[in-house]
Formats: sequence, structure tokens, C-alpha cells
Amino acid sequence: MGRIGISCLFPASWHFSISPVGCPRILNTNLRQIIVISVLSAAVSLLYFSVVIIRNKYGRLSRDKKFQRYLARVTDIEATDTSNPNVNYGIVVDCGSSGSRIFVYCWPRHNGNPHDLLDIRQMRDKNRKPVVMKIKPAYSQQKAILEDLLTDVPVHFDFLFSDSHAEVISGKQEGVYAWIGINFVLGRFEHIEDDDEAVVEVNIPGSESSEAIIRKRTAGILDMGGVSTQIAYEVPKTEEVAKNLLAEFNLGCDAHQTEHVYRVYVATFLGFGGNAARQRYEDRIFANTVQKNRLLGKQTGLTPDMPYLDPCLPLDIKDEIQQNGQTIYLRGTGDFDLCRETIQPFMNKTNETQTSLNGVYQPPIHFQNSEFYGFSEFYYCTEDVLRMGGDYHAAKFTKAAKDYCATQWATLRERFDRGLYASHADLHRLKYQCFKSAWMFEVFHRGFSFPVNYKNLKTALQVYDKEVQWTLGAILYRTRFLPLRDIQQEVFRASHAHWRGVSFVYNHYLFSGCFLVVLLSILLYLLRLRRIHRRTLRNGSAATLWMEEGLPSQKVAGDL
Repeated sequence: MGRIGISCLFPASWHFSISPVGCPRILNTNLRQIIVISVLSAAVSLLYFSVVIIRNKYGRLSRDKKFQRYLARVTDIEATDTSNPNVNYGIVVDCGSSGSRIFVYCWPRHNGNPHDLLDIRQMRDKNRKPVVMKIKPAYSQQKAILEDLLTDVPVHFDFLFSDSHAEVISGKQEGVYAWIGINFVLGRFEHIEDDDEAVVEVNIPGSESSEAIIRKRTAGILDMGGVSTQIAYEVPKTEEVAKNLLAEFNLGCDAHQTEHVYRVYVATFLGFGGNAARQRYEDRIFANTVQKNRLLGKQTGLTPDMPYLDPCLPLDIKDEIQQNGQTIYLRGTGDFDLCRETIQPFMNKTNETQTSLNGVYQPPIHFQNSEFYGFSEFYYCTEDVLRMGGDYHAAKFTKAAKDYCATQWATLRERFDRGLYASHADLHRLKYQCFKSAWMFEVFHRGFSFPVNYKNLKTALQVYDKEVQWTLGAILYRTRFLPLRDIQQEVFRASHAHWRGVSFVYNHYLFSGCFLVVLLSILLYLLRLRRIHRRTLRNGSAATLWMEEGLPSQKVAGDL
């Protein structure tokens, strides 16, 4: 008997030739089902492991990329490699009323993706310290200095410098820059990578597409200083907001792309800082006490034995207010609830809806899908004495504030002497902690109308252990168009990296397909072999029968 061969319309290398002698005799009627089940199992297993490999590869790359970005923010303490020719630098000079500070920032070459921002970080010296220089006193002759800068800097330095790079910024601009810096450090300008990331639906006015875009939810900021309080947050919907309260800007490198267009509400309230508020409060006490004493013939506050009872000072503390050569003596009663009630008129709220402090319009806030960071006094009020910085919880805060206000001043002094409060807390903080706690609570909940059950406020001094200055947002905004210079050089690299990813997926599917073809070829071969084997057995039995009956045997079919 000759050899049996099988060939299909597949590549020439896929031709098999097997002798039927090697075929086992265990081939029976169930062979077809066994082979089909085996082939299907092998195919499913192969596809499953291919998918697992691909998912692990790209999932791991995604996780590694995200983790590396996180580490870059958290552990950004390495000295800047000034010998690297691919590192760029930017300088921001903050000339303020109390002095001037110089900040130096650096960033590597742009990756070529027009949808990504520059990876800007603060430069660090060989001792891993941020490169910052502070000088005093403050600047004088503002206009003359600006004119000299615009004239001399382009002549003496090879900086990328334009007239708009030297200017007097407003409180609104400073608030926008601070908002940009905070959200940049938090990674809120990056692309969505995880399904569990908080997102918002944003409508961009003037966009070519009328459809809303989905992107990462940005964080709002609350900053209460000594003199003023500021709030800034993104307005994702097309709300009608006065131009003096709304900043619309594009952080992307392409002005025609709206992916990084943001509309941010910014409002600054002078006189609503912690110290300024206390001063307004004391002025009101002084004026009201003097007037009542004159009208009613009383002596309240004129002597230490007949002090004015102040609910916003700790229990039994003594204080005084001096104005125009006259003194009003105070003694604290430590009544937190009464203190809140007393200072509520200072919010200057109106009966109109959607207004905040001083009756200023405030766009709606989606409290269920929002996040805010509170800086300066928001952090000091919760952390320095109460030791509750971080996630804010209104009920816990009010209880701690009540307990503090109602504590005897002598006890608070004893705790201070024992070092139980924050290291930078001083006696001034202890004395006015009760008032400032009530003021912060009222500004947040009554002034800005945040509900008492709001859970997404974090009070902080730093973000990822770094103090974020408005200057970081300024350099980000001023350098937003620089990546256009490098995109053309990065096109080939980006496309090559994309092809590598596509070819990896393609090769896996090609291998899977080839493997399935081989299995199907073997299946067809075994089925053909089984039919030939059965035919041979039948022909052999017929020949034996004819020989027993003396009949000539029939000629068996030749090789197939």
C-alpha cells in the first residue's frame, strides 16, 4: 500500500505526508467530537492568552506611565541636570509689596503630542533645594522699572521675552495662575486613563463641535489670606458670567484646538481675610460700645472690671481695643455659636439667588461632582491648633471649635507651653483661633453657600509636599505655545512608537490565525485518514469473504 498525502490551498510548506501504518486503531465513532472539542479548546485558550498578554502589556504600560508621573510629582527632589542640553529654563520674578522673589523653572523637550502640556518643574540646586531668591525691600517707581525691563532685557539677555512678559497683574490674574498651578500639579490637565477618575462634561463656547467634551474634573481653590479671600473654579457649562469675574483661556499649544480651553470663575474679596475681618469686627465693637455708653449712660468696656464680653475670644482671656487714644477692654466668653451669629452680618449677603460675599454673583457649583482645596487660613484654622488639616468635615470641625472656644485661656496657655500645638503656632494664633474658626466656617458655608455636608474640601498648605506658587501657573500659561516648535521634530518618533504598538497587536493576531489554520489542516487530515482507514477495513473483509467462497478477489483502488 502506498503513502497517503493531504494538501490544501495553503502555503506550500503546509503539506503533510503520513503513513497509515502509524495510525492508531482506536479511531472510532467518537473521534470527530473529540477532535472538534480539542481544537476549539486550543483555539479559545490561545485567544485568551493572546488577549491577556496584550492587556498586560498595555495595562502595565499605562499603569507604569501613571505611576511614574505620580512619582515625578511626589519625589521631585532630584537636582536639576544643568548639563543636559535638552532642558529648557524659565524665570519668573514676583515683585510684591513686601519684597521680590525669583523662581526658576525647567522642563525637558516636549514629547511632540500637541494634546500634552509641557512637563514644567521647579529647578533644584545641587543640594536639591528649590532655586528661589528673595530680596527686600519692595520695589519703588513701578512704571520706570517696567520701562527699563522692556528696554534692557532684550538687549543684554538672549531670553525669549516680549512686552507682555513684564506687567502688573491683577488679583484676577493671580487667581487664575494659582488655579492653573494647583491643577497642573494634581494632574488634572492630563488625559483620562482610568475608569474611576472623576470627570466632567464641558461645553466650550465658540467650539466647532456643538457636542460637550468629557475630561478630567478640575479642582477649585479657596485662599483666605490676612487681607482678602479668593475663590476660583471652572465653570463647565455655558453660564453667563460677567467678564470681570470670568477668565477664558487655552492652555493648549494650538489655538484652534479646544481640548484645553477652560472657563474659570475668579472673585477676590478685599477685607474678608482673617486679620482684616477681625479688624472690621473690632471696629464695629468699638463704635457700638461707645455709642451705647453715650446714649444709655453706661460704662461698658471702659475699665478692666467692666469689660465688653466678646463671644469670639477664648473663655476668660483679656484683650483690649485702642482707637483715637481711647481703650475698650474685652473679656472672652468663648461662645462659638454666638460668635458665628455675631459675624454673619459681615458677610454682606443679599436676598438675591446665586450671590456670595458682598452680593457678588457666583455661578452654580455642582456640589456632588466637585472638589476644592482650601489654602492659607483655611489650613491654619483647621490644623495649627485643632490638628484637623486635610479632609474637612463640618460637624467635627464645629465640635472641635466649640470645645476650643469654651476652654479656659489658662489651660490653652499651658497646652501651648507644653508644645501640644503646631510648631509655627504662636500666642496670636491661640488668641484669635476662636474668631477665625467661626469666620472661616461662615465664609465657606454662608458666604460661598457650600452645604454643611460637603465632603470634598481639603485644607492644605502644600500639594504633594510642595508649596505651589502662582508663578508656576504663570510660566505654564506663558509657555503654552512653545511645543509647536518641537512637534515637527517629534512626528516621526511618535508615529514610529505608534506603529510598534500596532505591529505588536497585529503579530499576535496573525500568529493566532496561523495556529488555527494549522489545527484545521490537521483536523481535515485526520478525518480523511479515518475515512480511508474504514474503507481499507471494509475492502479487506470483502476480499477474505470472496477467498473463502472461491471467488476471485476484486481489485482494490490504488493510491489516492
